[in-house]
Amino acid sequence: MTQLQRPRPSEARPSAFLFSPASRYPTPAAFVINDAGAVLHTWSHAAHQARPEDNPPNNLRGWNHVAVDANGSLFAVVPLQALLKLTPGSELEWSCEIAAHHDLAFDESGAVLALTEAPRLVAVGGQPHVIL
Repeated sequence: MTQLQRPRPSEARPSAFLFSPASRYPTPAAFVINDAGAVLHTWSHAAHQARPEDNPPNNLRGWNHVAVDANGSLFAVVPLQALLKLTPGSELEWSCEIAAHHDLAFDESGAVLALTEAPRLVAVGGQPHVIL
């Protein structure tokens, strides 16, 4: 495995890019590529994915956000289903069944912070509307 490095804030261009293409559903994957497009590392796992036979909408397929911690573990948001932690070798280290939304971050101690969503009824112009 290639050692993953975070770009320094002072660098004008990052040396590596992390992305997860939606086209990899039902077995999502995330890739680290260099600025020449060469794949440096890949993670893949199908945990908590909606079943293809249920024909989920595109926004509920795959991973809608991924991030890598300092140890090379991948954190993936499965929309409205779970937050996953994969080892550098793509083993599922843990999952948390939460209505994770579209973002996550790490605090100074390395703890994971994730957005969640829940339906809520609000009145707009006297009419009820469900929002997330």
